[in-house]
Amino acid sequence: MKFALPLIVLAFLSGAPAVAQQFPDGPGKEILETKCSTCHSPGQIMIGGGRTAEEWNDIVHQIMDLGAEVTDEEAPTLVNYLAKNWPLKKPATSAPPNSTPPSAAAAPAAASVSAGTTAVSFKEWEVPTPNSRPHDPLAASDGSIWYTGMNANVLGRLDLKTQQFKIFSLLTPGSGPHGLAEDKAGNIWFTANTKGYIGKLDPKTSQITEYPMPDPAARDPHTPVFDQQGRLWFTIQGANKIGRFNPASGDLALRDAPTPRSLPV
Repeated sequence: MKFALPLIVLAFLSGAPAVAQQFPDGPGKEILETKCSTCHSPGQIMIGGGRTAEEWNDIVHQIMDLGAEVTDEEAPTLVNYLAKNWPLKKPATSAPPNSTPPSAAAAPAAASVSAGTTAVSFKEWEVPTPNSRPHDPLAASDGSIWYTGMNANVLGRLDLKTQQFKIFSLLTPGSGPHGLAEDKAGNIWFTANTKGYIGKLDPKTSQITEYPMPDPAARDPHTPVFDQQGRLWFTIQGANKIGRFNPASGDLALRDAPTPRSLPV
């Protein structure tokens, strides 16, 4: 069976080699340069600044789950290398000892800037799941904002009217929820990046339904999007595949991307 792909699903990351980057010498350098490029170039691992050894350990095992060919024996060496060369940096200033941290439901931080005649404002909300790696925010049809908490194994919903968060825990531990999409009925669909399935959350009942991949190689579903016929398309980045799921029939089909290692994002 053949099927056509919506144009939005055919957006791929370039398969061209990354620009050479100099990393500090030491045990672990070669592992970083040769094995940490399943999803992105090694240099992108450093985006966001330093981290603790525990956080680096989490990241290393995440990329291993996504297909990076780092062995269990190599992982500690790589973690030590990353923690040594990119440690967590202490902030320049610290809060007074008796200060109270803002709650997740508190008024968001806001900032504004003018560029010529255009005024732009920014608002920030602190999510109630610390260190959850909030990912892929989605503006839903009811005006709420959804996000995936990859490291906390949750989906989060922010009600902009009440400024309140609601957290939905996933059924399978360590699912690594990544991308989000909403269907016409208001259900929220997500990709389980590290456990190889797509899932549906009914916000009205909090019921979660999982749809596993029919191929064990399709281990990292990434970005979902619905077409006009109500079918869910999604990329499977490290496995170099495209998937299509029909909620009405339950049919789930996978196809290989024609270019090897094109890493569909």
